[in-house]
Amino acid sequence: MRTFRLINLTAALVLSLVAAASAAELWAGPVQGGDIQAGNRFVGCSISNIGDNGIEVTIEMFAPDGKTVLGPFDFGVFPHGSVTFPGDVDGRLCRFSGNFSKAKVRAAASTFELIGGQLSTTAAVPAN
Repeated sequence: MRTFRLINLTAALVLSLVAAASAAELWAGPVQGGDIQAGNRFVGCSISNIGDNGIEVTIEMFAPDGKTVLGPFDFGVFPHGSVTFPGDVDGRLCRFSGNFSKAKVRAAASTFELIGGQLSTTAAVPAN
């Protein structure tokens, strides 16, 4: 009976360590956001899954003062797929959290700008 309890305790400990190891958090930014007068610049959050398995990720956007601007929103990202979180003029920082390995994703906060009728990325800060 004592051996049985020890095996159960060991299995529970290993499973909890595996669950904790699969959770990750990345931050990207700060980037410069909107020009209130022009109204043509905003910030977006993007993550690409370079792994062979799908991931679940939660994305949030924050203002310079730390207040939440958008999110949290949950996304499923297919293997070798990506998702871009819609931008906001007040956003500066992006937080990505979920069940992914940091080595298997690439994430960034980016400034998008409307230039001559075309949407262009004008700056990007990788997550770390």
